Amino acid sequence: FATSYAKENNLSFIHPFEDEFVMAGQGTLMLEMLDEISDLDMIIAPVGGGGLISGIASAAKQINPNIKIIGVGAKGAPAMYESFHAKKIKNAKSVRTIADGIAVRDANPINF
Repeated sequence: FATSYAKENNLSFIHPFEDEFVMAGQGTLMLEMLDEISDLDMIIAPVGGGGLISGIASAAKQINPNIKIIGVGAKGAPAMYESFHAKKIKNAKSVRTIADGIAVRDANPINF
């Protein structure tokens, strides 16, 4: 709906996770975390489409290459999990989770 609305009204559609500028912006969250706790050795972040964790990981690894990044997702939205383990993009046949922020059916190449 959002993409067609933007097109019909001559507006820009900014994808919530399949956009390098959005990911860079999300990486600033990591900068804020490290500003508060400078000796973080591990980050656990949600994984839906992968934008947030990509931004966080990129920023974190620039500051501390040894920091561990752990992604967690909903069992009912396994696209990124399956893609990671298959080492290729796998889209979920269906999505079933109450966690709507990570309820993503399609993995995408930018975040994979």
